[in-house]
Amino acid sequence: MHKFVLSFTVIFLLLALTMVFSILYFNLPLLLNGNKIVLFGLINSILLVGVGIFFLVFKDRIILYFENYRREKRI
Repeated sequence: MHKFVLSFTVIFLLLALTMVFSILYFNLPLLLNGNKIVLFGLINSILLVGVGIFFLVFKDRIILYFENYRREKRI
């Protein structure tokens, strides 16, 4: 379970950071002109990075919650 959560978090963070850099690199002129769709994409990708960091910081608690859920489900 530890390996699964850690690999999910790393892949999630890599994809989210790739989204942030691609939006900034390819759409910076549109962002500076005030295009709301590009701004929406940038905010969503920044929030995804935050979710990835959350998973990375609290991975031990998440693993504990999953293990407790499985144990309660068996009972």
